[in-house]
Formats: sequence, structure tokens, C-alpha cells
Amino acid sequence: MSYKIGFIGLGQMGGRMCKRLIEGNDVIAFDVNKNRLKQVVDLGAKEAKSPKELAAYSDFILASLPDSNVVESVVFGQDGIIEGCQSGAVFIDLSSSRPASTQKIALELKKKNVSMLDAPVSRGVAAAEKGTLSMMVGGDAAVLEKCKPILQILATDIYHVGDIGAGHILKMLNNLVSSTCFIITAEALVLGAKAGLDPKLVNDVLNASSGRSYATEKRFPDYVFKNNLNSGFSIKLMHKDISMCLEFAQQMLVPLPVGSSVVQTYTTAMSQGRGDDDNLCMVEIMEKIVGVKVRT
Repeated sequence: MSYKIGFIGLGQMGGRMCKRLIEGNDVIAFDVNKNRLKQVVDLGAKEAKSPKELAAYSDFILASLPDSNVVESVVFGQDGIIEGCQSGAVFIDLSSSRPASTQKIALELKKKNVSMLDAPVSRGVAAAEKGTLSMMVGGDAAVLEKCKPILQILATDIYHVGDIGAGHILKMLNNLVSSTCFIITAEALVLGAKAGLDPKLVNDVLNASSGRSYATEKRFPDYVFKNNLNSGFSIKLMHKDISMCLEFAQQMLVPLPVGSSVVQTYTTAMSQGRGDDDNLCMVEIMEKIVGVKVRT
């Protein structure tokens, strides 16, 4: 079955997801970056001149955008989604957004009989290209069932985690844990290298022991040890996500002493002008501070 799908935001993740949806579906796309837009148009997508035009054409509207401010601008701004969306349509936010913002958008869209899911994704650009992302979805279960044939093109593991906004809460928690494991692993390997140990051997032992994590199993063997510091996710985006988690924890009166330290570590990188560098470059920053190398 072919679906009329609008896709907004064609960056590292969004571009790859949109390309997967084009085959077998009627896709219309929008991005302020015309080069990115041309790439998907060349593959068969239609070009929208505005989010409003895209929404008017689509039964399912997907967005993969940098943050809540951009999402709100695309929905509520001039020629925004809310001006063009059709009754009965579904808006799916694949971004990492603030739960309160998500809930506000859902409330306004409901007035136009438009449903919303927050469905942030994880596992990175390689999984986006292969359609093997994990997805954490907030919203009505019946709406999720309606959207599953589309979402299953993008993700192999789809979890319904609660009401609207719950997906974005869980994505914040995931990135808090992911960044913490990555930073603490980098610190351990840098310390080990300073003490004269082989970083790869240290990582192998961690993987055979209780220190094992996604960082030791994937990030270091598949990227860092191959001197490939390009995971497709920037320092500033990770800093944004974990800072957002810290704000949410403060609202909930939940202390995050370890999480706060991780945020400060990323803030240090941001203060050095490294925000646009890949998240994996945090290893390089630590290497320079200590004067050792864990990369080959």
C-alpha cells in the first residue's frame, strides 16, 4: 500500500529516513537547504515550497529537526504545518524535543483533528540508512498502529512508551546514559594509556567484564580505534539533549550529580568552539588534555 507522506528536515538522519520512504510511497519533502532537498527530489520525492504546502498534500507528516524551537517554528510559523494540515492527518516528530513543547503542539493540532506521535530514534546514521533504528513512541496506541507500516520502514524496534511526550522523555534518558558511558569509557582508556596500557586491550577486557557498554562494544571498536570520528551526531546536539534532560530533572526535583558532570564535560568542548565537531571528537579533546593517544 502506498502512503502520502510529507517529510521535513533532511539532515544526517532525516535525509536517510526520507530516502527509505520514497520507494513505494508518494513522498513530498521540505528543507531550507536546497542541496539536501534536491537529493531526495532526484530520487523521486516531490518538492514542497513550505511546510504548509507539504501538510496540505500529506496524510502523514514526519519531521526530523534540530530542536523544539525549530519544530515549533515549522508547525506554528508563517506557512507552517498547522495552516495546511488536513483533518485526520498524523504529525510524527522524530526529533529530540522538549516534552512540554511536544505536548503543546499536540494540543493545538488536536483542535484541527490532527493526531501526533513523538517518535525519536536512536542507533545513528548507519541504522537510519539500513532501516534498523530503535524508536520510542509517545501518543495514542491506536494512532501508533495506524502509523506502524510507515515507521517499520525506518525502525526494527518500535516501543510504545506512554502518552504524548513520553517518547521524548525516554530519548533524553537514553542520550544521558549513552553520553555518560561514552565519556567514562574515554576517560578510562585515556587513563589506561597514560599508565602504559594498550587501549584496545583495555577495551577488550571491559567487554569481557562488567564495564561493558554500547561505547565499548560499538563506538570504540567500530569508530574510534579505526580513527573514524564521524558518527553523524555533533557535540552541540548531544550537549543540547543532555542539557534538556538536566532541565527536566530539575523540574521533577530529581538530582543528577553524575549527569551534571557529563553536561559540564560537553560544555567545556562547546566553550572551545568544538560544537559542530562530531560527538566522538570528545575522545580527541581528552587525548590532547592528557597528552596520550587511544586512537591508532
